[in-house]
Amino acid sequence: MSFRRRANRHDAWAAYRDHSAFVIGRTGLPLQIFETERGLREFLTTGGREDLSADLNAMSDEQFFALFDFVSSFFDWDATTFTAMERRRLAGHRI
Repeated sequence: MSFRRRANRHDAWAAYRDHSAFVIGRTGLPLQIFETERGLREFLTTGGREDLSADLNAMSDEQFFALFDFVSSFFDWDATTFTAMERRRLAGHRI
C-alpha cells in the first residue's frame, strides 16, 4: 500500500511539474532541481546545489517569486518549512 501512495505522490509531482514548465523556466534554475519533489525540498531547505551552481540567494526577486509561487501552489503551508526559502522570502521585496 505504501508503494502505491508513493507512486501516486510521485505522479502528482510529475504532473504538476510538467504542467508548470513555463513558471519553472521563469525561475532561471537548472531543471535538475525540479526532477524530484525531494530534490526540490532539499534545495529550498539548504538554499543551494553546488553541483549545479544554483544558489537561492543569487536569484533576482522576479526569479525568486516565480519559484515561490510555484512552490506555495504545490506545498501550500508546508512551504514555510523550507528554511532557506523562508529566510529569502522574508528578506525579499515583493511589489
